[in-house]
Amino acid sequence: LFYLISRQIGNMLRLHQMSVEQQKLQKKLEALVGEVEEKNKVLNFISVSDPLTGCLNRRGFMEKALELDKEYAGQTAWILLGDLDHLKEINDTFGHTEGDFAIRRCASVLKEIAGEKGLVGRIGGDEFCVMMVPGKEVSGEADTLEKIRKRIQALNETFNQEYRKPYYVELSIGGVQMVCGSSLALDKVLSGADEKL
Repeated sequence: LFYLISRQIGNMLRLHQMSVEQQKLQKKLEALVGEVEEKNKVLNFISVSDPLTGCLNRRGFMEKALELDKEYAGQTAWILLGDLDHLKEINDTFGHTEGDFAIRRCASVLKEIAGEKGLVGRIGGDEFCVMMVPGKEVSGEADTLEKIRKRIQALNETFNQEYRKPYYVELSIGGVQMVCGSSLALDKVLSGADEKL
């Protein structure tokens, strides 16, 4: 009887030890899964964002624009194409650091124009694309391309007066209105915005 009891106790101790080791392995596995998920988030962010401006890159903009197109189906949105004026002259005369500063400033203006729900993407060296979704209006009146241009111009004028850089930060803007949810063909819409630019 003593022998049987001691064997049972030994088996129970081994089971307990195995359970403790299994819990340690489970915690390690959970930590590794969490680490992989975190790294995937970082990689995903890097793959869709522009490091200079914090805007979306071309791929990220296209993906998010398609998502917003579905989300706001049936509502009118603006697609804008913006171009920083005189970037080559700024780079050649004042250096690439100032050119980068001007690009970041344009991104900041366009983010303000787009609002929290809108999208801003840097799709080329000095080219930006914006998707303004319903809800971002001027004093209750529907936006027109001219109103949007005037708001951008006013923000840039205020910046140029306050910072007094030896160059002007200015944006040329083209845009088209579209109805969301109608099988968004971004290439065609961007082409239309480019014509207005």
